Formats: sequence, structure tokens, C-alpha cells
Amino acid sequence: MVELTDDTRREIGQHFVVGFHGYDVSPDIELLIRDYHVGNIILMKRNVKSAKQVHALVQKLQQIAKSAGHERPLMIGMDQENGLVSAFSVAHSNDAGTQFPGAMALAAAGSPDVAERITEASALELKLAGINWAYSPVGDVNSDPAKPCVRSFGDVPEEVSKYVTAVCRGLTKAGIAPSVKHFPGHGDTHIDSHIALPIISKDAASLAQNDLVPFRAASDAGVATIMVGHMALPAITGDTVPASLSHAVIGGLLRDSLGYGGVVVTDCLEMAARGPSLGHAGLRASGQRIAALKDAFAGGWEQVLGREFDEAGWARLKAAHVALSRQTYAASIALVRNPGAVVPLPKSGATVVLTPRMESLNRAVDDDDDDRQRPARKNTAGSSYMALAESVRKRVDGASVHVVYAPDEPLGGAELQDAASVLFVTRNADRSTWQLDRLRAVLRLGKRVVVLASYAPYDLLAAPPDIEGLCDVGYVASFEFTAGALDAAAAVIFGEEVAKGKVPVCGANVLPDWFP
Repeated sequence: MVELTDDTRREIGQHFVVGFHGYDVSPDIELLIRDYHVGNIILMKRNVKSAKQVHALVQKLQQIAKSAGHERPLMIGMDQENGLVSAFSVAHSNDAGTQFPGAMALAAAGSPDVAERITEASALELKLAGINWAYSPVGDVNSDPAKPCVRSFGDVPEEVSKYVTAVCRGLTKAGIAPSVKHFPGHGDTHIDSHIALPIISKDAASLAQNDLVPFRAASDAGVATIMVGHMALPAITGDTVPASLSHAVIGGLLRDSLGYGGVVVTDCLEMAARGPSLGHAGLRASGQRIAALKDAFAGGWEQVLGREFDEAGWARLKAAHVALSRQTYAASIALVRNPGAVVPLPKSGATVVLTPRMESLNRAVDDDDDDRQRPARKNTAGSSYMALAESVRKRVDGASVHVVYAPDEPLGGAELQDAASVLFVTRNADRSTWQLDRLRAVLRLGKRVVVLASYAPYDLLAAPPDIEGLCDVGYVASFEFTAGALDAAAAVIFGEEVAKGKVPVCGANVLPDWFP
């Protein structure tokens, strides 16, 4: 039993990362920092209105910590993977972080050097706002197409490793501590750990050949932190204790087998896969690792406090990064197949854009959607799909109509009957197979059709061979349904840009035998 002296309480507080609600300091978070010595904060999209506001918020949090006698400044982190998990980017706000491409889009663009450059750009924005920790990159190897979330760089361990280490370099160069996640790998799970506990049956040898490869590369490169995920590995632990709470996983696999000596952080303990409370073993040793992390990335109080927000510097970053983001999105769009040169679609004649009704398919992605946060103002189209419809409208000379399709509603009226071409957007149709039923109805109309897979590139793999006319459609993948990705996809679909991206997962490139 650890004696709870004041020094021990302060040591324990340094081992916690906590969040709160609101754009300003809440009484709860002030209490936790002041009285419970909590030494690390996570800011979510719910805390972000603008970069200047985040900077002011961070200054207040750091001042509370200094006044409470904290020896070192707070580590303040964000889920900033870019792409669909971008806590620092707020839809329709020019005052928050730039929306950059995420993992699979970067891998589709085909250059780890570009991934490093994009990441460094994003990290410079975080640093200017006072953030010093990013829960990124995702090191999961996406070996299972049924995985609930595609935020991986691909399904080849060695290729994933290249991008993981590139992102770590980009963050570190800008003074942001990376956190490679979700050790020992979420890529072979069928369950979202926000909802329940995934169980992975692999043994140590199988993990070493596939899932652990990117984490070993990151460890060898000296990455500052690694995040352990909530999944059970009974072949390793002999029980169903989550990896995030298992000495066999953290002490055995990560520390001993991989030789990792940096800071280990768990995934969020509010997730439904969580287990019992954390223990006190190794408190002093881990406290030394946390102190070293803070010295490297938070610095001293003189480097943290009393700094005005650099508005001119922010304006320069934003101006440069808009172009960089647009160029990279343009390089990421993949034309998977194009029978009969369906792509490009003509700009003349009526075009109908069909987008799926928004569903909550993954907590990490959907719970940050602005429209979903405000049910009274909820638009079933989703803000990104509305942006796509506007992007198409600006490109076509004929009429353009946006229709939201759903499993239990009519597909459309005269607009669809009169259309010359259709842009049919899917999102995870491999799981939400009702989207394929609606595609069947569209194909019966005999229109010129392009299918845009706006998230996972696997959508047509699940399509059965009885969908008449499917072999005649063009198939484009954007890898995320951010406005930037969808605008870049529209540019390819309407012939303004040539598709340059390559699908970074083998499964999506191997279409069914009946689908030539």
C-alpha cells in the first residue's frame, strides 16, 4: 500500500489526463488541477472555438497549475490525427486549425515525406495555440476490412511503419509529443472499443509478424509516448483484462519485448471497454518518465506563461497551409475502376448527387460532427455532404440536385428521372448494406453513374453479383468525408484533375471475380 503523503498525491496527479466541457476553464477542471494535482489535460472539439480562444484557455490552465505549486507545466493534448479525427479543426471556422488529410488519404497520396510535411504543418498550428501533445499517429495495421474504423495508413505493416515514423518526426520537429496508438493494434478487431471490449485471439508470434511492426519502428525511433488500447488478448494475458490495464501487455510486450522506455498512456477510460482502476506499481519510475516528457515538450514556466497569441504568425501559417492541404487532398483521390470512361462525368446536363443519411457508425468520428451535437438543428445530409453538393453545383453547367437517400424513404422524384448523370455517394456500404439496395434502384434507371466511396474504400466488395449494371459504374475513393477530400474527389469526377491516389489496402483493389 502506498502511503498517501502530499508528495505521493502530487505524483499520482501527474499520472492522470483529464478533460472537461466548455470554451473556458470550468470549476471542475480548476479543482482537479489545484487540489488533486492533475498534471495533464486533453482538449476536445467541445473546447475549441478558435486558435486564439484555445491559446487563452491554455494560458489560464497553465497559470492555475503554477499557482497550485506544480513543479512543471501541464501536458495539454488533443486527438489530432487529421482527417476525420481533428479536434483542432472546426467545421466552417477559419479561425481554428486547418483541415488536413488523415492517415489513409496520406497513404493514398503515396509519400511518407508529404505525410511528415503535413503533420509538421498541423503541429506548428497546435504549438502556436499552446498545445504540446497530439494523440497521433494511428499505428494500427488495417488487416481486417470489417474493422469498424478506417483510420490506418494501410494493411501492410512495413508500409504503415513508414508513415507512422514520418508522422512522429513531423510532430516532434514542431515540438509536439506524438502518441502512437492503439498498442498492440486495433486493426484486427470487429468491435468498436467505445462500445464494448474487443477480444483478439492472436499469440505473441502472430502479433510480432503484423500488428507490432509499426509500434516497434516507433519505439526504435524513440517516440515520446505510446497509447495502449482497450482490447483483450487472452493468448498473452490468460484472461480478458484490457491491454491498457495488463502488466503482461505493457510490461511484457511493450517494455520488455519492444524495449520501449518512453511514457505509456491508456486510451480513454470513459470508453465501455475499460476495466478496473489503475494500480500504483512503479509510481516513482513512471513519474520520472513523465517529468522527462514535460521537460522535452512543455518546457519551463517561462516558456509557457505570459505569451500573447501571435496573430500575425497564425495568419501566415493558415495562408500557407490552405494550399498545402488542397494539394495533398488532390493527390490522394483514387480512381479504383472506370469502365467505358464513365469518369469524367459531363458538366452539361442535369446531375443528381445522392448522399446517404448520416449514421453514427463510429464514436471517434461521428460524435464530433457539429450537426450531430445539436439535434434540434440536425441536418440528415451532414455538413460535409452539403459541401460536396455545393462543390458539384459550382462545377456543372446544367442543373444540380442534392438528394439524401435513406433505407426507408423514397429515393427521389422527377429530378432523378430527368438526370443525365448521378454521383452516388456511399459511406461504409460494406456494413450499411441498405445503401446497395438504393444503388440497385438507381442503376435500373439506366443513368451514367459514378460511385464515390467517401470513407472506407471497401464499399463495393460487399456488393452481390445480382446488382444489374454495377459493372458499368465508375468507382472513386476519397478515404474520408471531410469537405476538402470531397471537393478534391469532385474535381476528379468532373475532369478537372487526374486521379493520382492509390488505394493503400489490398482488399479494396481486389474486386469480386464477377466485377471486371
